[in-house]
Amino acid sequence: EPVTLSECKNSLEILSTETRHDSKIGDYIAMATSQAENYTGQYFAQRTVTVNLDKFIEYIWLPVHPLLSVVSITYYDGDDALQTLATTDYEVDIYSLPPLIRITEFPSTKAKLNAIQINTTCGYDSGNSPIGSDKIPDAIKKAITFKVYQDFLNRGDESETVKTAFERLLYSYRFTKV
Repeated sequence: EPVTLSECKNSLEILSTETRHDSKIGDYIAMATSQAENYTGQYFAQRTVTVNLDKFIEYIWLPVHPLLSVVSITYYDGDDALQTLATTDYEVDIYSLPPLIRITEFPSTKAKLNAIQINTTCGYDSGNSPIGSDKIPDAIKKAITFKVYQDFLNRGDESETVKTAFERLLYSYRFTKV
């Protein structure tokens, strides 16, 4: 998660040794993170995401952001056997918005739904090992902490004012998926 339990407890001025609210705060962190990801159209913590397509086209705009890498592109050939597209047969621009793949060699594919799987790693890059949340922008973390604080104090009963404030904090990070 982009924010930790201890960060949220600190914001709520709950002693770190007190554990009776930990489960509820953890749930609020997960809900606020999910709402923030849905609103911004981004993945915050690093994860693997598979994008499915029915057929190859020259330019593929990926509905994931931020994109760190394309791990592999697999497809079902005309004989319905799973194949992997060679990395020399496509180019990736992780910096375009949305991220872009250009297919340079078109293999024959089986005519079926989800014949192509593009396996990606997305989310904010992490300098930590194992993967951490150190590169997620502070403004996103603050918006999530704000939402957790409001949910905890109001027991999840969200006002329109809180929703508007939360979205305004995240607005500059919005990414419209294709």
